[in-house]
Amino acid sequence: MWLLYQIYMILVVTTGISALTKGEIYPGIAGIIGPTLCLFAALGFRNQKMGGLVAAIALAGVGFGIVYDSGFSVGLFGFEITGPVWCAIGLILGFLATPKAQAVERVINKADTDAIFSLTRSGWEDYAARISYPGEEVQLAHFDTGTVVIAFNPVSGQGRRIQPLYRDDTNPPDMLVIAGYNPKVPPFTAKRKLQIEKAAQRDLGRNYSVTAASTRAGSPNGVELTVTRASVHLSPDTVDPSGPKG
Repeated sequence: MWLLYQIYMILVVTTGISALTKGEIYPGIAGIIGPTLCLFAALGFRNQKMGGLVAAIALAGVGFGIVYDSGFSVGLFGFEITGPVWCAIGLILGFLATPKAQAVERVINKADTDAIFSLTRSGWEDYAARISYPGEEVQLAHFDTGTVVIAFNPVSGQGRRIQPLYRDDTNPPDMLVIAGYNPKVPPFTAKRKLQIEKAAQRDLGRNYSVTAASTRAGSPNGVELTVTRASVHLSPDTVDPSGPKG
């Protein structure tokens, strides 16, 4: 599938340039930009989070719109492919070629992280009580360091854990630990660790520091992200992410 994805990208550029050399400026530009936007939209559809889905729909809409408006079409092997159909092919190939791990491992986003780090412990308790995920069973576990949210989908076997760690009742959490479980993703490796950390750091920005590790549960398919504010330097007596002992 990845090979077809690359072939499609090459064809997008060559067919667009071909139109430009014929003096078809608008169709040529639209023929490059439209399918490219649809390829990026596929990443959002794989992401499956609200922000990613909204962006994906917008990108796909613009991509389909400009090729339709320009009248761009592609001739391959004696067949005439309309611009919207050409974009649809790109959207499908982009979706199928995007690794599933990318969608699954994005267990964290900046909006939720900012919200949690703005809450005191009591605020988090109220927030956690309202959390729900479609198709997932949500349970709360109460610890001295704050409530832990655990969600599990019994059909897919996917799950997640959200655990902000508080040292007192008046300040925001010292750190946030988020774990994701998916039986379909590759086992945790050093290479995968770097990829996950890079993607999470890019999403959260420089105000946060992110490290990834295999989950404490021992699942080879589980990923645990530990997030702290970049300006925070934790002292030796900082609470343990694993929770209270005994």
